[in-house]
Amino acid sequence: MKLEVIPWTESVKPREGALRKRLEAEGFEVFRWRDDAGANYQPHPHDHAESLWVIRGEITFGIGDKHYTLFAGDRLAR
Repeated sequence: MKLEVIPWTESVKPREGALRKRLEAEGFEVFRWRDDAGANYQPHPHDHAESLWVIRGEITFGIGDKHYTLFAGDRLAR
């Protein structure tokens, strides 16, 4: 599985509504999701393309022996 981390490079803070519009323009079905600190998921597959955009805070994904930490505005695409 190939993941791409796309760092936030814009000078303004990410805004949920603007990010939603960008994802919808790319053809994604968009929903808001929030985890509590320390949330942990077991490995699981997805049968569709995904793109996750961090609005606030940070999140770390582990795939095999690689870890990807994203901060506000960063995007993870698969």
